Amino acid sequence: MGRSNGAVPVILVIYLIAGTAGISYFATDYNFSANRDYQFSEPMKITNESGGLAPHPYLLAYKNYVFAFANVLTWYEEQGLPMCNQTMTVYRSVDCGYTWNESGILSPTPYENFTDPARAEIWNDTLYVVEFFVPNSKDYPCRILLYRSEDFGDSWEGPYNVTPPLWPGDLTYADLAVWNDTVYVVSGWGPPTNYIQIYFMKSENGGENWTQPLRLTDSQYCNIWPAIAVWENHVYILWEGVGPQGSTEAEFIKSDDGGNNWSTPIYITPTDGVHSWVEHGMNALIAYQNYVFFVYSDDPGDYPPKTLYFRRSCDYGNTWEEPIPIYQTSPNKKFIYDRNIVMDPVTKRLYVSWTDNDTPNGRFVLRFAYSDDFGENWSEPINITDYNIEKAADAPISVYNNTIHVIYTRSNLGNLYYRRSPPFNIPEIPPEWIFIVLFLFVMYFKIKIF
Repeated sequence: MGRSNGAVPVILVIYLIAGTAGISYFATDYNFSANRDYQFSEPMKITNESGGLAPHPYLLAYKNYVFAFANVLTWYEEQGLPMCNQTMTVYRSVDCGYTWNESGILSPTPYENFTDPARAEIWNDTLYVVEFFVPNSKDYPCRILLYRSEDFGDSWEGPYNVTPPLWPGDLTYADLAVWNDTVYVVSGWGPPTNYIQIYFMKSENGGENWTQPLRLTDSQYCNIWPAIAVWENHVYILWEGVGPQGSTEAEFIKSDDGGNNWSTPIYITPTDGVHSWVEHGMNALIAYQNYVFFVYSDDPGDYPPKTLYFRRSCDYGNTWEEPIPIYQTSPNKKFIYDRNIVMDPVTKRLYVSWTDNDTPNGRFVLRFAYSDDFGENWSEPINITDYNIEKAADAPISVYNNTIHVIYTRSNLGNLYYRRSPPFNIPEIPPEWIFIVLFLFVMYFKIKIF
């Protein structure tokens, strides 16, 4: 009895120490601690297209699925000049980024002259994708098209015509947002002799039938790079317009009744003559409850530093707080591109990512910062790519349940590379399993001792 009585407390102490150490280890590597260091997997090439890819791919993560949307280029010669067609292609991982395969080609014809980079959303396990389609033949009109998948990309429905035929004109990008069965789309177009205006469309049956396009602007300048976000019946639209002093500025409009009535457009970047860019943004605008968030960067000229800003509204877009600087480059022609803001739908952590060439060798690097208080405070910038060995461009991110997914290209018209955090080399074992294993281990030796 003396031997067993002395052994039990010792075993219990070992059990508690091991359990605490195990929890500490996994809390660090699995982000149960909000302050863990971010580590990313090694770059994985997920496309191998001989003609390369067009700029501005899109990325969306949901549960164990990760979707990458890109335009595949097919090159040919016409009257001695190099030309290319583009085909919207979906690449998919069903195992949280471990393996990748082509999931489908979302093009109504084998080749297209130009397609807008796709934008995608998931609602109630249904995947929606929108693109701006310009056919290869001038005999066919341009359209905004929507595709839908109810089996996470195994099969696709569509395309559904979001707009009536759009005959030759100046085009700009399309974006979409989804709430329940209602799909909202914003885009811009105009005849070649006029200015591009912003248009809004809505479908209340999952994208099958659409309202007539509603024009939201009447500007004597072009309105480009529109973005849309929705929360319940609050619809928000942002685009890049022109301010009173001729600088590019972000303009904003909202509807509080699902898009039936709209406010007057306002500027939500400083109209001081310094350019403010939302161009080349992957996700420039998002909404959550009463919050509206967006990111932009300024451009005061060639030599002053450029700054990436975050701005938010806490009252459904009625008023806006002062911009918060997230990153500032050093002087002398540094650039900020690929501005992106996303929210982890599980943890509600905000992430802002971007690329810049504020590096010793001038090579573009992908960085991000995060906030756990809806943008009140931000982390220090964290590098995702290594500018010593690779360039990062066209780099969207997507986050689901603390796992950060990233795609980017290493060169213009290059193929896609993928990384994620936490990296694959960390065993994805729930921490509670540690206690189960240790309990069985202790019980085994307890029986042996007794």
